[in-house]
Amino acid sequence: LGRSFSREVLAEALRTEGQAPDDATLQRLAEFIEPEGDGRLRFRSDVICDTTYQAVSYQLRRRLHRHIGATLERLAPDAEAVAETLALHYARADDHARAWHYARRAGHRAAERYANAEAARFYTLALEAAGQQSSVAVEEQIDVLNRLGSVNERAGLLEASLDAYRRALRIAHGDPVSQADLL
Repeated sequence: LGRSFSREVLAEALRTEGQAPDDATLQRLAEFIEPEGDGRLRFRSDVICDTTYQAVSYQLRRRLHRHIGATLERLAPDAEAVAETLALHYARADDHARAWHYARRAGHRAAERYANAEAARFYTLALEAAGQQSSVAVEEQIDVLNRLGSVNERAGLLEASLDAYRRALRIAHGDPVSQADLL
């Protein structure tokens, strides 16, 4: 959920696991979690947040990320406005189709703001998600590689930029090894 999170999203995610964070439970956790206002809670420190996350089993973490992603998607007035958060939750949930969709959108949004390093991170996440499924068209992957090359170039990461453009060219020319790397 991050260091700061919506109580409503927490409740929805835990409800899917047969749990409910009632006031008594939150009171017992007051040493670790505190109200932040506007129906939000937050961990009292990054250390507590990180330790809590690491204590959760990988399998449960994946399930919770999927539930949180679905909850955010359902509750957000505009899911595209929270594409960054959804991309990360779905990537950690191993929901590759949704991670591909939202990571691309997050990359586009970051690129529009000239947040080039952030855009590169999301385009890379999108390509990783594409590599885990066979349904993503090669043309779409080439588009993301070209965008990745562009944002890396704007960030001054010329070697990374050239690498992305080279990968796109190899795929465009039907190099089966490069295509296998993405599929």
